[in-house]
Amino acid sequence: MDVQQLNALLNLLNEFNMENSVDMDSVDSTIEAVKLAIRENEED
Repeated sequence: MDVQQLNALLNLLNEFNMENSVDMDSVDSTIEAVKLAIRENEED
């Protein structure tokens, strides 16, 4: 995945998060994992 795809995924997760009151801890950890993947990708 490239950074653009990861950012798009992050935006989707954030939108989904706001529309559906899902388990916040799992959503937050997923978002953090995506952010970490973006950072690691940018370093390459």
